[in-house]
Amino acid sequence: MNARGSFRLKLLVIGGGISGLFLAYYLLEGGHDVLVADAARGSVRTSAYNAGILSPRSLFTEIFGRSEVVRVSAAEMRRNPRWFRLARGQSRERHEEATDPLSARSFELYEKFLAREKARVDLTREVLELHSNLSGDRHAGGSGTRFLGPRELSEVGYKGFEGGWLEREISLHSGKLLDYLRSRTSDMGARAAMGDVRLKSAGSRISRALVDGKEVVADAYVVAGGSWSREICRPLHYDPLIIPARGLVLFYRTNGKRVIDHPAVYADKGVTVGQHGEDTLRLTSFFELVGFNPRFGQMKMDWLFEAVTSHFSRPWNLALSEAGVGYRPCTPDQLPVVGRIPRCENGYILAGACRKGMVLAPVLSQLLIGCVLGSGESDDMMLQPLDPARFE
Repeated sequence: MNARGSFRLKLLVIGGGISGLFLAYYLLEGGHDVLVADAARGSVRTSAYNAGILSPRSLFTEIFGRSEVVRVSAAEMRRNPRWFRLARGQSRERHEEATDPLSARSFELYEKFLAREKARVDLTREVLELHSNLSGDRHAGGSGTRFLGPRELSEVGYKGFEGGWLEREISLHSGKLLDYLRSRTSDMGARAAMGDVRLKSAGSRISRALVDGKEVVADAYVVAGGSWSREICRPLHYDPLIIPARGLVLFYRTNGKRVIDHPAVYADKGVTVGQHGEDTLRLTSFFELVGFNPRFGQMKMDWLFEAVTSHFSRPWNLALSEAGVGYRPCTPDQLPVVGRIPRCENGYILAGACRKGMVLAPVLSQLLIGCVLGSGESDDMMLQPLDPARFE
């Protein structure tokens, strides 16, 4: 029993990204015993290389169709024919219906978390959505938003756009949030292990896990491995249909200059930019379904740099300090997979949030805990579209 009078469970959380760490945070708050196992991925830091913009709006990506924002390789289509066949039948409307209430709830949880923890994560509460052509734009500028024309945009650091909406959204340094969560969960009592994880099943249960060759036995096992969740689930004869969507991130030193006043999404190009403090500028881009390929050519880096900086209205002098790759774990309907793994009594999954992993991590963690404990935030209406068995 724990201090709250409920049973204390021992859980193995497989994945040390934003989902795994928020899950560990809430489990530890509930008095449970948590081990977080994460594999070293070198220069691939998916959660840390997120754009760091927490938006309550849908981020459904039109995969099929001509766009410089999305690239799909023929090799990836050959590797995953069923994934692409299912993806063709998905719609933005269904995605929004499922994710909008999740995003709203997650925003509330973020506000509570940030107010309570006082984490230093370069927090900004207004984000611009910029458009070079407003004639075809359907953005209604919802409650709490403010329209900025070209003159106002120039004053806050941007040019070359017909206008944009200043949204009540949250921008933060995702790498700093990850570092804080690692430190905080460690202080709360979480144990950490580094290395590949292999699950061993016996009938309808996971009997144990091997973490870097060392045996771990737990009451429940949660797969929160992002784009690698498919491989982790293979010994359980379960396929969550998650494939990686690749993104590029570039960090530049600004030599102490404030280049822009607000983080921004360039809606026409699918790129984002944000300034952290007085000396760091972050550029993120691309939605490329090309498998696990961490290498970007110089042409792609040059394209991202030019696409973003050509719209700066202030003088700048940038020096590249870091470049990396993040993989967005995507299901065919671009909705997360959350709940108990089919045909497995003590195995669960929390993955597949695609471009909303950072946004939804708090609410998905609490929903998953409700599944494990059979109580709490387990909301059937929210969980139904996220059912791990929906692709079977």
